[in-house]
Amino acid sequence: MVCRETAPAPQPAPIAALYPNPADGEVLLTPNFDKAAAVSTSFQTTVYDGQGHLVIEPTAAQPTLRLRTATWQPGLYQVVIRQGQRVSRQQLSIQH
Repeated sequence: MVCRETAPAPQPAPIAALYPNPADGEVLLTPNFDKAAAVSTSFQTTVYDGQGHLVIEPTAAQPTLRLRTATWQPGLYQVVIRQGQRVSRQQLSIQH
């Protein structure tokens, strides 16, 4: 019997970029809209703390979302971004 390793499937590009990460006072969330797909360019964002508690569900009228994180406790956060049927989860580190 011959075992062959297969290459992992390529991961889709994240729906948005978080910068800077790690962050201190604020984070910019810039969407990477999938122009080839027939999906809306609107997106929803939800941020959870390390215990899974909801921190914020911000809304933005501009394509770039600015999250003010100066009052957040240091630690790791999960940023969930939804665009149409696509869902992206990214980890955000807050360090003061």
